[in-house]
This record gives sequence, structure tokens and C-alpha cells, in this order.
Amino acid sequence: MMMLVVAAACGGRQSVGAGVSVGAVGPREAVEAFLATVRSKDIQAMSLVWGTSSGPVREQIDRNELEKRELLLVCYLKHDSFRVVDDSRGETGRVLYKVELQQGRLKRTTTFKAVKGPDERWFMEDVDISVMQDFCTGR
Repeated sequence: MMMLVVAAACGGRQSVGAGVSVGAVGPREAVEAFLATVRSKDIQAMSLVWGTSSGPVREQIDRNELEKRELLLVCYLKHDSFRVVDDSRGETGRVLYKVELQQGRLKRTTTFKAVKGPDERWFMEDVDISVMQDFCTGR
């Protein structure tokens, strides 16, 4: 199973300069914000909601590596629309979301994992991209 670690954290008012908040107020909001950044191809905003229980992934890995991973995620997760199909509790406080993404006539359902990080902020930590491979083709 091909999984790509994607960070998630939620809480208080953690910010990265100039009042820019990281994470989201809740787990579903983290997943929705992450998918919005994917759709708009805004990798800077993506790095604010992708993280781990330690905080935003942008503070944990090299910028060049981060950007490469984000561009891959944009390719595999590009979509015209999405809907959350189901949610459940995962291990150690994580929340799992089954999300259906649609790109043209293609529809695929995959799992996103959200996790609480510093300052009670939530981050999108992980997503199973193995079922999304046909989304990453020329369109």
C-alpha cells in the first residue's frame, strides 16, 4: 500500500510570521483546507496544513524536498470536486476520513489522516495515494 506521509496538527494560535496561521481548528477542516490548496496548486498554503503531531511539515524537512513532495501530491490529488464519505477514529487520537475525489469522469475514494499538533491545531498528516495513480496523468 503506497502511503505518503502528510502532516497534521490543530490548536491555538500557532503562526508563521505576519499573522499567518498554521494547521486548522479541527481535523475535518485540516483535510478540507489541504484539498483546497491542492486544487489551487498553492504549495505555500499547503505547507501550512500538512504536518505531524510535531507541527507543520515545512518546519521538519528541507524546503527542496518539501516542494517535490507537494508537487507530487498536487498531481495525484488533483480534482474537480471532493466529498467526505466517512470518518472514524484512528490510533493515538488521529481521525481518518474516507474522501471521494472526482476528476472529470474519474472518481476515486481514498483515506486521509488528520492529527492534532502543537497549540491544539490540526494537520493533514497522511493520505493513501495508491488508488489515485490514474489522476496523475495528462489531462
